[in-house]
Amino acid sequence: AEAAEAVNARLEGDEAVTQFELATAAAFLTLAEAGVQVAAIEAGLGGRLDATNSIHSLATVLTSIGLDHTEYLGETELEIAGEKLAVLRPESVLVVGPLEPEVMKLARETAAERNCEIREVSRAEGGFQRTNFAVAEAAAACYLGEVSRTKAKQAVSGLVIHGRLEKLGENPTVYADVAHNPAGARALAASLPEVAGDASVIGVIGVLADKDAPGMLAALAPALDQAVFTGLPQDALSAWG
Repeated sequence: AEAAEAVNARLEGDEAVTQFELATAAAFLTLAEAGVQVAAIEAGLGGRLDATNSIHSLATVLTSIGLDHTEYLGETELEIAGEKLAVLRPESVLVVGPLEPEVMKLARETAAERNCEIREVSRAEGGFQRTNFAVAEAAAACYLGEVSRTKAKQAVSGLVIHGRLEKLGENPTVYADVAHNPAGARALAASLPEVAGDASVIGVIGVLADKDAPGMLAALAPALDQAVFTGLPQDALSAWG
């Protein structure tokens, strides 16, 4: 808070340290004081102008590209990828998941310009989360070296990714997923048959106004037997304003 006050005193007009910038600084300080050896830091929005871009990194991971936050990052996947790839540090490692050809071309060009090794992960058999794990494994190898298959399986055997096909209840079985763009909805639709089996799938769906609802629903609809559309209470929305 003291540091933010000092920075604010030097800024002009209505500019001020944002809540996210303050939280990021506090998180970095906490990690440093705890002696953390390696941390996975996720950008809040894009990358180039994100507060997390203030630190140097051993590796940069580009899992995938979807059309999200287009009002800030650009209208195309290529523009958004440029914002994300801007964080790549010279002579580090770039790990990429499955990307569209033009985005992959940009990733390779950016890595070559900055003298970076690039490690490309192909789509894994078995669905979205298995591909995600393959990307995570490649990223971990940047620090750990070759990862033991046995230890990798042990590491994820009890892993729960909150908000990603997270099981919340039984009878009926209830899963929660925070997919909020068409790419996320496609990944969810592809994963539903694996967890649902022969059971009917009823989607309870709520989408904020700044998201691509038509694109999400077009991707998700083929995987649903029924859909229930909900709204958020105004007081709940106001709490996030």
